[in-house]
Amino acid sequence: MKDGDVQYQEIFKFNQLGVSAEGKAVGYHTATGVIPMRMEHLKAEGEDVPESLFRPTPQPPPDKLY
Repeated sequence: MKDGDVQYQEIFKFNQLGVSAEGKAVGYHTATGVIPMRMEHLKAEGEDVPESLFRPTPQPPPDKLY
């Protein structure tokens, strides 16, 4: 929250790199690098969510794009 307003930040996104011949988006999903504010709550409740899950991934090779 900031100044009493709820703020949202993307933690995952789809990086679109182009469009296929069939007109479909081509790209990959990646984390944005934002760590959720609720991580401590998840850990306190016994959830083992590795922070590495929220690190951005490099662009995969063309044959791994979807």
